[in-house]
Amino acid sequence: MVEAKFALHDAFFRSTGLLYKSDYGGLRHFNLDGKLLLDVGANRGQSITAFKNAVKDPQIVAFEPNPKLAAALARRHAGDANVSIIDNALCETEQDIILHMPYYNGFMLDGLASLKLEEARDWSSTERFYFFSPDKVAIETYRVHGRTLDSFGLKPALIKLHIQRSEIEALKGATDTLRTSRPVIMSAWPWPALVDYLAANSYAYYGYVGGRFVPNHRSYMNWFLLPEHREQVAHLLSH
Repeated sequence: MVEAKFALHDAFFRSTGLLYKSDYGGLRHFNLDGKLLLDVGANRGQSITAFKNAVKDPQIVAFEPNPKLAAALARRHAGDANVSIIDNALCETEQDIILHMPYYNGFMLDGLASLKLEEARDWSSTERFYFFSPDKVAIETYRVHGRTLDSFGLKPALIKLHIQRSEIEALKGATDTLRTSRPVIMSAWPWPALVDYLAANSYAYYGYVGGRFVPNHRSYMNWFLLPEHREQVAHLLSH
């Protein structure tokens, strides 16, 4: 039932060309056509479809350590030479690591899976579920292999990150990639430590709102831009 729901969701966005979230509209303002885009934390492929809808002929490499979701993505994109699915986590160093998958009342909350136990465990509250009961929360674990992004030797024009507070560790394993490729970075719900880490690497923090890039505006998916990226969208920068 859940798989069918997400298949319909994906088919809708593929057929209409609409974007999963309005934040992804920022993709259209950068020189990304035909270039390599990385989807780190691909989940059920929402960003893959958004990339394809917003950018002409992108090359996409998606990382999803959840073996069930990675297998489903690989099946869906098996005939697409422009999409590659890699079932590794991205880490600061190569290692085997535990992925924590939360369930509530038997329902898999794959969007909240995390390499950090506290992130998978402490999401629960009455703000997410009416009549919330902690007795209905369970955590399933998977042993997955983690590698550094640098070890893949990729040259991305853009990196999207949504990995439940493991973004800094992934970026620490990508220092050479960031230095040589200087990609645009998108990250979901950034927190102060991530903003500071990227600022130390010359990235400025923006939200994409109403067709403009607004400094320090936190939203679902935020944008981190180097000076050369800001030049591309100078006419869209709010001050």
